[in-house]
Amino acid sequence: MSRGLPIVFTFGLLGAALVAGWYSNRQTLYFPPELNTTVSKCVLEGHFESEGIVLEKLEAFWLSDELADLGEPSLYQRAAGAPRAVRLIWLSGSTHPMIVRLEAGEDGRWTMTARTLSPLADQQGPEGTVLNEVVRPLSVEERESFEQLLEQSDLMESPSSGCRGAPDALSVTIETFDPEEGYRYAHRQEPWYGPVFDLGTFMYGLVGWDY
Repeated sequence: MSRGLPIVFTFGLLGAALVAGWYSNRQTLYFPPELNTTVSKCVLEGHFESEGIVLEKLEAFWLSDELADLGEPSLYQRAAGAPRAVRLIWLSGSTHPMIVRLEAGEDGRWTMTARTLSPLADQQGPEGTVLNEVVRPLSVEERESFEQLLEQSDLMESPSSGCRGAPDALSVTIETFDPEEGYRYAHRQEPWYGPVFDLGTFMYGLVGWDY
């Protein structure tokens, strides 16, 4: 009986470590808490003005869980002085979003990481999650087009904002990090035009998935 105690104790420590690792991952702070109380104005369909909370708490929890499941880092907690990074969270007719993250290197080149959960994830549960992933550098032409669209969007200098349309419409969220400007968050729901939609559509097209 006494021989079994060390084995049980060892498995207990391993289980605790796994739980601690999962909990730590879920405690990653992906979004500034002040976004849950900040109000921003937006224009829907080119003429209808509205205002609302930039990022509701429940939405922040859900997005944080999705980013954690995909193994995504926090751009909000990115180290000060780190190179630029831009992340698209694209949601259209699917339970899980597609993530496209672009990170600038010290040499000025950009690397793309695209991730999404397979539809099998909902059937298999967390332990059987299937991850689809693409990692590659941008070509010179892609980099030039991306940097031009990023500059036109003015997302890195503008205050964080959220704009919501129809509940089940296409949702485009773009996070940016700049070593001088810091973190920014921009959400557009039903964004059929405008610089955020143009940038998001371009980033989506870089992946080549039929999503």
